[in-house]
Amino acid sequence: VDLRQVAIADGASLEEAIRNPHLPVRINVAKLLVHLGLKSSRTEADRQVTAGVSIDGATSVSKQIDIESRPVRIAVRVGKRAKIAVFG
Repeated sequence: VDLRQVAIADGASLEEAIRNPHLPVRINVAKLLVHLGLKSSRTEADRQVTAGVSIDGATSVSKQIDIESRPVRIAVRVGKRAKIAVFG
C-alpha cells in the first residue's frame, strides 16, 4: 500500500517516515478501505468505520490506526470481504 495515499501526516514528516521504516505512521482507515477496494467512496468508507471494521481480527471503530514500524501486514475485513494490506 502506498503510504502517501493513506497516511495522516504533513508532507515533510510523511516523506521522512517513508524513508525511515522505523518511524511510526498514522493511517486513515477510511482511505485504506477505499484503497483496498473494500469500499467505493470515502463517504461509504467513513460510515463503515463508524459501524466497525475488523483489523487483524479485532473490531475497531477508530478512524485511524498507528503502524509502529514496517514492513507489516494488516488483515482488514468488512463483512465477508477481506484484504491484506502490506506496508513496506
